[in-house]
Amino acid sequence: MDATRKAAIAALPADFLINCAGTTELQPFLETTVEAFDRLVAVNTRAPMIVAQEYARFLIKEGRKGAIVNVSSVASFVGIPDHAAYCASKGGLDGLTRVMAKELAPHGIRANGVHPTVTLTPMAVKAWSDPEKAAGMMQRIPVGRFAEPSDVAEVVLFLLSDEAAMVNGISMPVDGGYMIA
Repeated sequence: MDATRKAAIAALPADFLINCAGTTELQPFLETTVEAFDRLVAVNTRAPMIVAQEYARFLIKEGRKGAIVNVSSVASFVGIPDHAAYCASKGGLDGLTRVMAKELAPHGIRANGVHPTVTLTPMAVKAWSDPEKAAGMMQRIPVGRFAEPSDVAEVVLFLLSDEAAMVNGISMPVDGGYMIA
């Protein structure tokens, strides 16, 4: 049994699941290494799958309902220079979320995705520390700022709540209008 699966099982019981771990490595497409690609898929796609499997197995065994939110990225919808492996790994998470939503719904388990723009986490601060790069991205966000972690957390809380009981399988941008700009 791998470490991710052991950690997921050790965290049970749980009422809901938020898959929020993520990593990135900035490399242009033509310079993206197989090793970097595999690392990003391992963290951004495979680990959420393993954790969600154990969470869902637990709920099904206990006869309980639940909700899963996978934190993806607007990068899964658009190509961002130097983010080839990241965009691919988050796109994979989106597909996984839709399959989970369909297959787990009969068991009373909902699965949704949240797709933030740049969110001012330590990872994002590092990735967007170049003022010129940040300015170019900021211009594409109509509300004029990057997201704060609390902006994303409020949407996640809604999707986990009973108020979202009929929300299943969506990909919700939390992007200040980035997708429409």
